[in-house]
Amino acid sequence: MIKLAFLGFGVLWIAVGAFFSVETKHFVSKSRKATGTVVGLKKIWTSSTSKSTTGRRPVYRPVIEFQTAEGRRIQFTSSHGSNPPTYRKGDRVEVLYDPKNPQESRLLSFGSLWLFPVMSIGIGSLLVLIGLGIWMWQRGSGKRMEWFKRNGVPIMAEIERISVNKKVTLNGKHPYKIYARHLNPRTKQTQIFKSRNIWEDPTEYFSAHNIKEIEVWVTPQDYSKYLMNTDFITSSVGTTISE
Repeated sequence: MIKLAFLGFGVLWIAVGAFFSVETKHFVSKSRKATGTVVGLKKIWTSSTSKSTTGRRPVYRPVIEFQTAEGRRIQFTSSHGSNPPTYRKGDRVEVLYDPKNPQESRLLSFGSLWLFPVMSIGIGSLLVLIGLGIWMWQRGSGKRMEWFKRNGVPIMAEIERISVNKKVTLNGKHPYKIYARHLNPRTKQTQIFKSRNIWEDPTEYFSAHNIKEIEVWVTPQDYSKYLMNTDFITSSVGTTISE
């Protein structure tokens, strides 16, 4: 679901960015250029995204007046604003306007014309890349599991403890990890194994079924390469996400 959410929202953002890119390109192709004057600044209140401030903060959009080739005087407010303001009253600026509808005017600047489409496509591309990364990671994890099932040697390890993994948080919730130990017959040393992240506490499940040991697939030559089998747990109490 997380993978699909990233991919879905990513494609949506890219589609929105592509739509506005085409719309902006069409506007630029049909528009005329004129020189205008900043006659004022319009204060617009927006939600603050700064950690140092709370509540709403103002941005200032330039109010621009220009004259068309036919002599009509047009005044419009730019859709792009900033804080502190980029322009001051009296500044001369370049504008683009639709000769058939001069009220459809825009400031000739990257921020006014292309900032939103570029940001939308950038955000969408990032979300898609994250979604593809999760998909590749899950695919690799699945292949790793299949490899251990085919080539690993199953051993039973004694469950030592179940701990909360506070290094990982999802929706304000921490996953659990199972730690188990087994005496390596080749090295005569105790090997500690840990499970993947489990998003439901398996303690009650273990108690109800009197489970003291858990299956671990290992490579006989190197016990540091292993995979703990938690399939029987997650099918009963929840889901896992690998490291």
